[in-house]
This record gives sequence, C-alpha cells and structure tokens, in this order.
Amino acid sequence: MELNNWIEKYINDEHTKEIYGKWAEEIAKENGYEEGIEQGSLEEKNSIAKNLMNLNIPIEKIKKATGLSISELKSLK
Repeated sequence: MELNNWIEKYINDEHTKEIYGKWAEEIAKENGYEEGIEQGSLEEKNSIAKNLMNLNIPIEKIKKATGLSISELKSLK
C-alpha cells in the first residue's frame, strides 16, 4: 500500500501511474497479497449488495451491478 500511496502523491502522468500500478500489482502477487485483495473485493461487493437490498433494488439489477450470482445474493439476506 505504501507504493500505491507514493504513486498517487508524486506521479501526475496517467501513463506512468498505469505502469507503476501494474508493477505494484505484480509485486503484490509475488508476495501472496492477491488472495487478500480478492477477499477484500468480495467483502466490498457483499456490503454494496446488502445496501442495495435494503433500498429494495431488484435482485437482477444488484446482480448486474455487483457481478455476484443470484445464489450469492440470496445468501446475503
């Protein structure tokens, strides 16, 4: 995360940010952080889906918005 913070703070060129971002992702994968990132992403999707359900958004729209399956969404209720 420190590398990403440094990139955001000191790099203004979008092309350079993209290159450093990809490099940071590769470093994370090599160090085993990929699984944690994926888990965090899933938790965020679940949280968003629950909020949308509380707003009575149709489940099909939530599926499209989050990429979660109908069975995953039903398990959140």
